[in-house]
Amino acid sequence: MYIHVGFPRCASTFLQSEVFPKLNLCYIKRKEHLQFNMTFKSYYNKYILGDHKYRDKLYSSETIVGLEFRKPDAFDNTLFFSHFFPDANIIIVRRERDSWLSSMYHRYIEREGLMDYDLWFDTVLNQDLLDVDGYIARCKYLFSGCVLVLDYELLVEDDREFVGRICDFVGVPMPKYINKIVNANKYKLKGEGK
Repeated sequence: MYIHVGFPRCASTFLQSEVFPKLNLCYIKRKEHLQFNMTFKSYYNKYILGDHKYRDKLYSSETIVGLEFRKPDAFDNTLFFSHFFPDANIIIVRRERDSWLSSMYHRYIEREGLMDYDLWFDTVLNQDLLDVDGYIARCKYLFSGCVLVLDYELLVEDDREFVGRICDFVGVPMPKYINKIVNANKYKLKGEGK
């Protein structure tokens, strides 16, 4: 079992739309995990225990680590997942802090946010997400599988190397994919990975 922990603004949508569905394994689509905790038993039976032509499974979600903004029900689901999949292999994409904060604040403004940066940082941002190294250490402690950590900046510099490392980690060949910048449901074509 492979679990992609999607930190916000760290290429999760690109991976979920352009790469993971094309890998030679059972990719569990993010649309199908809505209300995950409430329907976990049926979900678990269908996708994890179910009969699939692929032995290996990949689950990807941006809600495992918690939401990007502070909210009473925005909790970290990592411990929950570790109970069901203690031997899972984890994929984490991290981003340089200043770039990540800038991107997060830019998205907040695009969504008609009105607070200045300092107020947004202090009152809206889920600051638990800033401790990426602590989160990586936590995953290494909770899961007995391997943890692959990739830098978002590698995707920007060399998407083939970035996707290749994921493929090597899960043990599948490199798929054909289109390298799209996915931002607020806008797609901008960068090129085709072959």
